[in-house]
Amino acid sequence: MGAPLNLPERLSDDLIILDGHALADAETHWAGEDTEMIRRFEAPGPATVAQIRGAIGRWIEGRANGGPMFAYALRAGGALAGGCEVRWLEAPEGALNLSYWCYPQFRGRGLVGRAVALVLNAAATLPGARQIEAHVDHDNLASRRVAEHAGFRERGSVTDKAALGDGTVTRLRYVRPLVHGVGLDGETRCTHWHSELDVIAIRMNCCGIYYACKDCHDALSDHPAQVWPRAEWNADAVLCGACVREMSVRDYLACGNRCPSCGAGFNPGCRTHYHFYFER
Repeated sequence: MGAPLNLPERLSDDLIILDGHALADAETHWAGEDTEMIRRFEAPGPATVAQIRGAIGRWIEGRANGGPMFAYALRAGGALAGGCEVRWLEAPEGALNLSYWCYPQFRGRGLVGRAVALVLNAAATLPGARQIEAHVDHDNLASRRVAEHAGFRERGSVTDKAALGDGTVTRLRYVRPLVHGVGLDGETRCTHWHSELDVIAIRMNCCGIYYACKDCHDALSDHPAQVWPRAEWNADAVLCGACVREMSVRDYLACGNRCPSCGAGFNPGCRTHYHFYFER
């Protein structure tokens, strides 16, 4: 379990708003819940309005207490369109879980993708957060596309505890590293380095967390940075902010300042700072 889930109370872009649920949202959720949602929530059948009010009450309490979950209501055009929830996973260390849902009449409009993008940026402000995961049923193609579009990569399967009873459920495990930094944009540029080519992040050897640069690490962490020794240069420690692909230190140093996956250009001037990150 990580730090308290003290996420922003409200997030928004030019189309959607993520904020807290109110008990008055219960009837709208009840009306929007279809068989697909019931199935994915592992519910034995449709919930009653009273049961939904109970769930919303727990979401409200979780926000107030910093956990065990932090839920957002997804609103578009003033209407409740769905929601999402963040919580810490028991393992691996520093891993969060993200779930998301959308009512039938709002599907196919990219609203959930927008919500996920907002939550990813907010989650990267949580101390100790290394990665965020989405555990998705194999046949839930829509949710898989949302995760993939947001930069999550499939990393095998995971066995979760069933929502009800003592059973388990096996799902696909989607993982996305979280990048910490000061004034980050969507491709890991930061306040310190923000040219068109400044689109890499480094997983710091001292803490295992991705930062946009050493200056961001020094500003946000409580410990000194440590370089990657040559003996560990095969570890994934560099992330392309353009496509969210990870690469080893060795592959990064040999890539010719261009992402081997998407072809995005990297700043060749970074070589003058290698000694901050990699053993000489």
